Amino acid sequence: NEMKRKVQTGILLALPVLIALIIGACIYVFTYHVNEFQLDLTINGDETVVLEYGQHYREPGAKARFFGSHIMPEGIEVAVVRTGFVDETKVGTYTVSYEAAYERWRQEKSRTVQIVDTVSPQIWLVEKTGGYVIPGQQYHEEGFMARDNYDGDLTDQVQKTLLKDKIIYEVEDSSGNKAKAIRDIVY
Repeated sequence: NEMKRKVQTGILLALPVLIALIIGACIYVFTYHVNEFQLDLTINGDETVVLEYGQHYREPGAKARFFGSHIMPEGIEVAVVRTGFVDETKVGTYTVSYEAAYERWRQEKSRTVQIVDTVSPQIWLVEKTGGYVIPGQQYHEEGFMARDNYDGDLTDQVQKTLLKDKIIYEVEDSSGNKAKAIRDIVY
């Protein structure tokens, strides 16, 4: 009888622990496997941005939300850490990275920003009024100037081609944009 009572007492003491373990296991399975928690990181704006040199880059940022399919369906806002920068003064490709983390969930995304120069340089020809060339004489250069929005002064890089009755002035900037001007020579 004494032995039977000790076994019953042991079972009564172990039963709440066993029930607590079963309930805890059910909560864990439901919370982490049935519920499906997620961390959603969203980049505001486009993932690739192309800007002409001289335009201003405005960082649209990113946002992150941690939520579950059954528990916390509205979710909570999670802080986003941004790294990288865009140098608007230099043509090139830049990467801005975003990272969000909540407990064991982590997500990263990035944006590519390209600063491009598609504007051709300009060539200005100096023209003196009444400037004619006497037949059989050589033309004397009146002057010219070339500038680019990105490279600045390109006057010393202008290539001149002298033809019978005209001069062709050509220049190319560091981005491959070309400009051309033609001076008619009047004999």
